[in-house]
Amino acid sequence: MIILPILFQAALLAGEPAPVEMTAPIAPVSVADLHNQFIESVEDANKAKVLTTLSRTPPEDTRDVQSLFDLFMRFSDMRVRDAVLSSLQLLNLHSPDLDVLFVHYLQQPEPEARIFAIKGAVRVRDANALPLIEKIARNRFTYKSANDATLLSEKNEWWVQYEALEALAQWKQEIAMEMLVKKSREAPEIARVMGRFLWKKSLPEFIKWAGSSSQNDQDRAHAGLTAPAPNLDLRETRLEMLAILRDPKAPREARHQLAIKIGLCSTHEEIEQLFKEYSSQKDDEGKLMFKAALFASRDKLVVPLLTQTLKEDPNDRNRAGALIELEDILAPSELRPLLEWVSKNDPDTDNRDLASHELKTLPR
Repeated sequence: MIILPILFQAALLAGEPAPVEMTAPIAPVSVADLHNQFIESVEDANKAKVLTTLSRTPPEDTRDVQSLFDLFMRFSDMRVRDAVLSSLQLLNLHSPDLDVLFVHYLQQPEPEARIFAIKGAVRVRDANALPLIEKIARNRFTYKSANDATLLSEKNEWWVQYEALEALAQWKQEIAMEMLVKKSREAPEIARVMGRFLWKKSLPEFIKWAGSSSQNDQDRAHAGLTAPAPNLDLRETRLEMLAILRDPKAPREARHQLAIKIGLCSTHEEIEQLFKEYSSQKDDEGKLMFKAALFASRDKLVVPLLTQTLKEDPNDRNRAGALIELEDILAPSELRPLLEWVSKNDPDTDNRDLASHELKTLPR
């Protein structure tokens, strides 16, 4: 928050009108200006401030986009690249020169240049870039995962193709779904793109893969089911997800991941109903699945259950997880006695240390 000083106090007390301060309007800083400031900065603190401002500043012309590209290519530091891409996502400019620029970047040999171009072209829907992006997306994956690649250049090429598929999922969904299913056989992580951008269409595929005996299919299911799907899509498939959660014969992985998503998208009234269903479960597995939904909801209704887990669950990680959930739900005054209890009574040293540390940082 910017606190403005109180000016002209002496003149007001003397009964004289306050003088009007005449200043020229301050022009908003441009992306190109921030580029130059970052290049010229020596102090890390100054560089960090410039990056923070850059991440919130939209590029206004092709010169700004070129400045972003220069930073992206010149510095491999993820803080710089994240700030550049955040700025690029604010791009709201339609220009023939810009279209030519993104096509030019797409034709560069460096993978980083093509990643930048894909993200920019998607933002402005550069029609000239679309055939080049689609061509990249249709290539065969050399590795199942970027982590399997030995050379950095190979890892980056893997990510270029991932970005191309993600672009199509946002831009041309009518051709993306079939391609994503095919490419996820080659690289299971591609199913994550399906989960993020095509959740409603992809959910039946994820359930089928989760029940498959193939490890590749199970990997695809995990990638898709754990992807952060839009809340609106989750709401529209909530009944379908509930049916799977309630089915004891459904694949365990699917039940667990969908339980989390059900909790995330449920209203307070729906959490009340889930709590009743949890209480009526006859077997431990069913209780565990419904508990996952309740915990994911971060609804205050779940506080007693989290507190019980915090104090009584035999699993050290479950108790620590309950504490983390409670930190997101409770006010500091409500959380303090629980932290004090854990710091003194939890049988696990790491959990006690975690609670002690949180107590020191807890606002009073």
